[in-house]
Amino acid sequence: MEKYWLLTNPFYSPSCTLGETVSCLPVMNSWQAEVFGFPNPYIGLVGFALVAATGGALLGGARLSGWYWGGLQAGVTLGTFFVGWLMSQSLFSIEALCPYCMLAWAAMFSAMWYVSLESLSRWGHQRSGGPPRLARTVLEHHGTVLLTWFVLIAGLVIVAALNFS
Repeated sequence: MEKYWLLTNPFYSPSCTLGETVSCLPVMNSWQAEVFGFPNPYIGLVGFALVAATGGALLGGARLSGWYWGGLQAGVTLGTFFVGWLMSQSLFSIEALCPYCMLAWAAMFSAMWYVSLESLSRWGHQRSGGPPRLARTVLEHHGTVLLTWFVLIAGLVIVAALNFS
């Protein structure tokens, strides 16, 4: 909605603007905000809706087929690479931090992590003897690994923000 309001009113100040460094405006006005010719949040609306629908289906007891999991894994993998690129553009090219974008980064990395863990778990159950030892360890400590990733990303964000000109 923020992007829409900005497109309809060039004097609009997005609610996510908290200062010079933490501001959505430079990000929204960059060419990177519309890589495919339309606002990137449209991709997120569709992608995150699909992930949320999948979660809802699983909570409702659905059993999803292998092709679905494969497609979901491909989608979150591509989405994570795209979000990683957008993150690098925000930190090192645009030199601004958009709070909504940072929430999308966290959501995408989390979706990638947990879909990958489910894929790893499914792969392990298809093998005789279960998943390999490393896979079992990762499955057992999934929260710690994700938290470590977030701490590293937060450190990168802080360092980049301190170096914004």
